[in-house]
Amino acid sequence: MIKKSLVIFRLTLVCVFGYSQDATTDAFKKSYSLELKGALSDAIKSMQSVYDKDEYSINLRLGWLNYIIGDYVKSKKYYQIAIALKPKSIEARKGLIYPLSAIKNWEDVFQTYLTIVKIDPKNSTANYQLGYAYYLRKDYNKAKAHLQIVLDLYPFDFDSNLLMGSNFVKLGKIKEAKYHYNLALLYNPSSSYVKGLLDGL
Repeated sequence: MIKKSLVIFRLTLVCVFGYSQDATTDAFKKSYSLELKGALSDAIKSMQSVYDKDEYSINLRLGWLNYIIGDYVKSKKYYQIAIALKPKSIEARKGLIYPLSAIKNWEDVFQTYLTIVKIDPKNSTANYQLGYAYYLRKDYNKAKAHLQIVLDLYPFDFDSNLLMGSNFVKLGKIKEAKYHYNLALLYNPSSSYVKGLLDGL
């Protein structure tokens, strides 16, 4: 009798889990379709119908959808829940940057990028953005350090060479600045902006 009850209990768990998974999959599928049609409120409702505060992927999806619809407070909340569930997640932190940028919370954007490079020291996006942030803060040595990480990985990257060139100008290293400006010009030979920077040296 006990053995039979255990079998029934296990079968019940399998059925419930299977239904729950199917419902979640359907909700995601429906939300993607609705997003493509521009029906963002309905896409959100689709995800809310299967909402689980402990489910990373649902919170991540709701963070994105609320960002698109312009509800930056909710977007931030869902991304933060996702981060709490998966503390090493890079994608959730990159997502969080969207609503933080929209509300112009630049200090939290900066701190988020710092956290990303602590988790992933060679993350090219975070290192570039930190390089740019330090450049704007006139901390040119720190800017150089972060930009060098990007250029070690992507030596021919246009934006990184352009910013590194400008950073070297601020450091008074014109020879190095010309080197990076010329690489940027090789990437985009028709750039009058880069040509103007070179002519000004």
